[in-house]
Amino acid sequence: MKIAYFDCFSGISGDMAVGALLDAGVPLRVVEEGLAKLGLDGTRLQVSTRSITRSQIHATKFDVLTPEGTPIDQVAQHADHDDEHHGHGHEHKHEHGHGHKHDHEHGHHHDHEHHEEKDHDHGHLNGQHHDHEHRSYRSIVEMIERSALPESVQGRAKAIFRAIAIGEARIHNMTVDDVHFHEVGSLDSIADIVAVALCLDHLGIEEIYSSVVPLGTGGMIRTQHGVMPLPAPATLEILKGHPVTLTSIPFELTTPTGAGIIKALSSGTLASERMQVERIGFGAGTRELPDRPNLIRVVIGELVGEEEHDVVTVIESNIDDMNPQVYPYVIERLLESGAFDVYLSPVIMKKGRPGMVLTVIAPAGAVDELTKVIYRETTTIGVRFRETTRRKLPREEIVVPSEFGPLRMKRIVTVDGLRIAPEFDEARRIARERALPLHEVLARMEDVARGLAAEQSARKS
Repeated sequence: MKIAYFDCFSGISGDMAVGALLDAGVPLRVVEEGLAKLGLDGTRLQVSTRSITRSQIHATKFDVLTPEGTPIDQVAQHADHDDEHHGHGHEHKHEHGHGHKHDHEHGHHHDHEHHEEKDHDHGHLNGQHHDHEHRSYRSIVEMIERSALPESVQGRAKAIFRAIAIGEARIHNMTVDDVHFHEVGSLDSIADIVAVALCLDHLGIEEIYSSVVPLGTGGMIRTQHGVMPLPAPATLEILKGHPVTLTSIPFELTTPTGAGIIKALSSGTLASERMQVERIGFGAGTRELPDRPNLIRVVIGELVGEEEHDVVTVIESNIDDMNPQVYPYVIERLLESGAFDVYLSPVIMKKGRPGMVLTVIAPAGAVDELTKVIYRETTTIGVRFRETTRRKLPREEIVVPSEFGPLRMKRIVTVDGLRIAPEFDEARRIARERALPLHEVLARMEDVARGLAAEQSARKS
């Protein structure tokens, strides 16, 4: 299985992640063509790379520019100064690097984005006007879904935005749909997130892993909402469930966008897994750090081993007073809302009453959204939840030829070899279309699966 491992020894931001993936061999045209499909072509922004060397390590710096070639973050800073003269009082646009640029009080750079900070996108595109555009979570998702981007790219980009939205909603005490991305809604931040998804898709990455994420502490950052402590509240909230380490560096090492990438895409840290390294890339931040090179490393390779693992949230609730006809609908709604799996277990509850334990296996950090569905669709008045680690066999969906035409099946790598498993939904579809007994269709599909598994195992040996 092909994986990407983000080694975040100096933190992570959106542009640093893109730089590392480009440095690992993704052509810049992949990002340019992909952004054009989103409507972010050369009339709205440009993207470029430049070489940077830190601690004698060559790295790639990824930049988002106006059509005239000026970094958008610099244009936004001038826009913020202009707005102060107009009485808006907006703070500086935060770049992608580590520190505060042009912060006359602190003398260091705010290079990473803060999604809670901007009520407007201050890009002076074409030098004409402020792009005062409020972008809600929903509008950004619709922008991605309307594009001609591949579904795999759309899925990863939307997952990153959703992870950030969940963190923002908690910080600001609102629902996910009510979250309005301010700085993350600016064009350069959207470009960073979509570019990460484009690069991962180009490299054929099936799974993402990451290191423990370092956070800066002991300092303050100036935002539109006022002075806030490091780590930024949104960053820390987004990274719930992922291991972090607090450093003594008084600068922002990990941004909300970087945190969103890790939260949405990472299956966890690598422990005893063996990896066959294919290529390595380094992405650069903006400023120099006192005790480490301001870089992120991405390692691309094949994961060698029988099992994968990731971190999930288990949500449970005991219910003894609900019409059982409702349960299938509840399960359907939870799966539509992002749950990995949902199941029911019969139990005997207090006072000897029969009941059900509703169990939801969910992505880490999705407790709030799925709990709302449970409260809305069931009679329960409380839930419990815990973080846990899953171990699972590597698997992928494949399409195989058969007497019924192309069939979707699962290809699973087990400790004893390869197994091909028919998809039950496919068997049911064929049984209905051809008026055949379901058990007969399943038996024929099993024959196809066994033959294919034997053929692939023989070829591999």
